[in-house]
Amino acid sequence: MTFKFYLRDASAKTETPIMLFVRAGKSEKGHRTTIKVPTGLKILPKNWNPKTHSPRRISDESLINKRLNDIASVANKTWTTLVSEQVEISLTTFQTILKENLKDLIIPGTIQKVNSGLFDDMNKFIDILHSDHSTSTIAKYKNFRRHLMEFSDKLTYKDINLSFYDAIKMHWLENTNENENLSNTTINKNIKLLKTFMQWASDRNMTANDEFKRFKTNATA
Repeated sequence: MTFKFYLRDASAKTETPIMLFVRAGKSEKGHRTTIKVPTGLKILPKNWNPKTHSPRRISDESLINKRLNDIASVANKTWTTLVSEQVEISLTTFQTILKENLKDLIIPGTIQKVNSGLFDDMNKFIDILHSDHSTSTIAKYKNFRRHLMEFSDKLTYKDINLSFYDAIKMHWLENTNENENLSNTTINKNIKLLKTFMQWASDRNMTANDEFKRFKTNATA
């Protein structure tokens, strides 16, 4: 059994879906030897390396690779489990089981965008908070978002690293604006809010960047 990724249309001029091809041995009359499973991801063919069956080095490469690796891991684990249980199963049935096991990674009927903006995702995050958080908590996140955008409204997930961590703390301490230089306590709380948002985004495969886990906060602040 082999698992490899291919493009649905390698000659497309626009983004095309990435498909998981599952192949099982040589062809036998009346039996399928290949199934194709949607990954929920798409990419420009020029950004795809057909030799390695993976993205070329582009801005979203690490995130796409992480999602593809997760999908391949689930596919391999699903097959291994069935084999260990000595279940005789057709590829068609395996395809059905695999799609069920992948439902948390793939939204059926949609092509997920992997390059959505950090602030777009943050807006979604804050909208979701409305369902089970207090008005004061929502206000804190909105203030945090404003402070972050005052530093830079062009931030991407890739920018969130230790250099950013040092720069944003200095900015908030000295240069926020003429009337609102932030206290160390507020800065510390903002870093905590950033880490919470980044963990939320990471858990949902919106980013593969985990540099935020190295950001230090004062637990007593």
